Amino acid sequence: MITLILGALVVILSAIVVLSVQGPINTLNEIKEREKAVISKMNVIRNAELRYRQVNGDYCGSIDSLAMAGFIEDSVKYIPFSNGVKFTIKKKTVELNSKGDLNSFMECYALYDDYLRGLDEDVISDAKQQAAKKGDFPGLRFGNIEQSGDNIGNWE
Repeated sequence: MITLILGALVVILSAIVVLSVQGPINTLNEIKEREKAVISKMNVIRNAELRYRQVNGDYCGSIDSLAMAGFIEDSVKYIPFSNGVKFTIKKKTVELNSKGDLNSFMECYALYDDYLRGLDEDVISDAKQQAAKKGDFPGLRFGNIEQSGDNIGNWE
């Protein structure tokens, strides 16, 4: 009888250990899948911005304008898993010299809060805290309106 109880206890404890390890692994896999989906759309947006600049001489300043101009499909505007939140695009133009030569920078981003929506709040909070500690952007971004970066993504 004691052997049966101990055997059942071992099975239950083993199951608890497996489940406690499996939960975080599943969450990490979910984060990777979500990031993959977001990056896929961001690559489309980046290519569209580069085409837009070739045609118009400057970057497009908003995701809605980029879609209205026909450079992306309307569905690309929305961050996956965000319940309808749009990617943010910002543009900044700076004067390079006294001749009036201009240079423009752009960035496009999706915040952790948007594409990790629905996951454990502690996971999202931890991701934001880790980014803050390292001085990194709290999400996925390509480009930077504060400095030239050739529109490189922070995932690259």
